[in-house]
Amino acid sequence: MWREYFNRKAEDHQGSPKASNYFSDKSFYDQRRSILDWLGPTQAKRVLDAGCGVGAFSEPLAVTNEVHGVDLAETALRYAQRRGIHAVCADLGRLPFADAGFDLVLCIGVLQLVPEYQSLLSALHAQVKPGGLLLIQTLNQHSLQRKVLSRFAREKSFDRLFAPEQLRGAFERLGLGEIELLYWYYPLALTTRSTRASFLSTSFAIRGRRPA
Repeated sequence: MWREYFNRKAEDHQGSPKASNYFSDKSFYDQRRSILDWLGPTQAKRVLDAGCGVGAFSEPLAVTNEVHGVDLAETALRYAQRRGIHAVCADLGRLPFADAGFDLVLCIGVLQLVPEYQSLLSALHAQVKPGGLLLIQTLNQHSLQRKVLSRFAREKSFDRLFAPEQLRGAFERLGLGEIELLYWYYPLALTTRSTRASFLSTSFAIRGRRPA
């Protein structure tokens, strides 16, 4: 289902960020900027964008890094290639790379679409080099706004929402350290870092470092 859905979105929007299910273009660019600022300067790294879609999120990283993107939507991947991303059509649960080959593994806006999220997290974790980072961005289970929208926007699949503490626990079980979270409060241009998010936070990102 998702393969056809995102292929159609990529074609309809000609590879623009509108092909991703963000509230708006502003929401997309605000979240991309805040995550890249959170990561800090990233140069000469090997990066995996798992579920890269049209490649709009990791496009800035491709300027100074070797970025590989994986997705099932072939149409979307054509646009990712144009953005300088080494794009491969593959299942995220069976990634076509040797283990421990990436300094940074990103999975942006994908986890909520995957039934077996723990298996996906394990597969992504296996790709991270010792000392490297795993970063996941997804929807906040505590968000009042998400709960309201879920009654009306079925196509966007708000069915699976994650609690930040749920993913923190999953990261800890994988053995990741230096775990941090970043929260967004759309439509406010606001991000915070804390141990807990309120019901106003619509989405969040979590990152952890694989021990060296």
